[in-house]
Amino acid sequence: MLKEMPAYPQVYSLSKKLRMITELFLFILIYGTVGHIIIFGLGPVDALGMTIKTLAIQHERADTVIGEVFQTSLILVGVVALWWVIWTAFDYTLEGKFKLYFSEVKTMSEITKLQNHYIICGSGRVGLHVAKLLALEKKPFVMIDVHEEDAEAGKKRGFLSIKGDPFDEETLIKCGITRAHGFVAVMGETEKNILATLMAREFNPKLKIYARTEKEEFVRTLKKVGADHVIMPEAAGALDIVRAIGRDDKEFKELQAIKTKVGKETISGDPVTDRIWQKSKP
Repeated sequence: MLKEMPAYPQVYSLSKKLRMITELFLFILIYGTVGHIIIFGLGPVDALGMTIKTLAIQHERADTVIGEVFQTSLILVGVVALWWVIWTAFDYTLEGKFKLYFSEVKTMSEITKLQNHYIICGSGRVGLHVAKLLALEKKPFVMIDVHEEDAEAGKKRGFLSIKGDPFDEETLIKCGITRAHGFVAVMGETEKNILATLMAREFNPKLKIYARTEKEEFVRTLKKVGADHVIMPEAAGALDIVRAIGRDDKEFKELQAIKTKVGKETISGDPVTDRIWQKSKP
């Protein structure tokens, strides 16, 4: 399967540059140490110490042409590398990327601790409502969304939320799909929820999968690819309205029955007050 983007792109981008800086620094130390061993015949420890002195331009000048060329090349490479490291660090500090990096690292660390949690694919209106209800019930979850704004909307509410491709295998694995209890596919497009459901079922056959659709004809398809529960938000909303109407009708009938029972004389129109009034009548 093609991967559209890496999981945790901000972390991936910054960690890649940090790795490059580390590798460059190690290369310079190894280059200088090995050079001093071969050219000057020093031991490993002394060669490392001489390398550091050379980079700090506190070394003794070599007696041979080869030695001078080597020391000059080490200084040039070291200075260029040092300036690049300083400039990169300064640039990242100004742009706040280090803060973002450590924030994302913290998020990933918290995700790795999750057990029997829920994975919510889609941080739109429906996804956020699901997250709020799960938070109220104190059930652990993590949210995934490919859009920066939607992913940030989850973070602003204090939820574990990442920007990532829900169809990327690496993203799903890092979100702990193999140890999750439930998977909630509530993206706006039913076709995406179908694909997400299919992938989730392949990763974890024991997973409880809840999928959203806007069209009744897709209910059977979602069931076939592995969804345990299929929800149509519009139909669910209509059902809630009908239930509310039923409750109102029941309450109205109960109120009418109470008024009939206590008699026509009332003092407030409130059924409880009316009953007390009726009982207090001589």
